Amino acid sequence: AMQATLISIVKTAGLDPFDPRAVFMAYPEKRSMYLPDWHYSPVGDKLLLDALLEHLKKNHPETARRLDAQ
Repeated sequence: AMQATLISIVKTAGLDPFDPRAVFMAYPEKRSMYLPDWHYSPVGDKLLLDALLEHLKKNHPETARRLDAQ
């Protein structure tokens, strides 16, 4: 509920929020996304990065192109 409230506030401010919750919720092997200390594992890092890059491609294509060029 807190994330939805924050996203609403961010959108109201005219900003473009990035919300990766759906990607993490859809991933079938939840435990593999985390290390024992609950930081993201390499699997979680990749899911997050892929979701962020997809968000940029969809909403900020120029930024995504600059990142691809690096």
